[in-house]
Amino acid sequence: GLPYVNVSVLEMSGDRLLLGTRSGLYYSDDQAETWTACEGVYPLEIAAIESSLEGAPWLYAADSLVGYIFVSQDNGLTWETLDVGVSLSKVSSFSVTSSGHLYAGTLAEGVVRIILPSTAQDSTVIARK
Repeated sequence: GLPYVNVSVLEMSGDRLLLGTRSGLYYSDDQAETWTACEGVYPLEIAAIESSLEGAPWLYAADSLVGYIFVSQDNGLTWETLDVGVSLSKVSSFSVTSSGHLYAGTLAEGVVRIILPSTAQDSTVIARK
């Protein structure tokens, strides 16, 4: 179930509602009646959630404490850490483009552009502004 905590971010992906809190990431498939903790996400404060372009099951989430970026390839059921090859400062927001880039708004480095991979292990940071 969902602990009593502050909600940082909400995102819809199809019929699934995703919720970022100070204690991690949760999802609901029944219009917020019940909540399940997402597998593979550390219990950190999740500050950003972004779904990929229409029809794709990829989701991205980031914490605002350490700077981890998580990726799900199954619409939020399971997650893994996205390896971007370098350490990022804390991520506060995301945007996914049709050209296959993930823009991450950070608290100390401005906007970082990440080339999205075909697998979570192949991502690359290509610009920091």
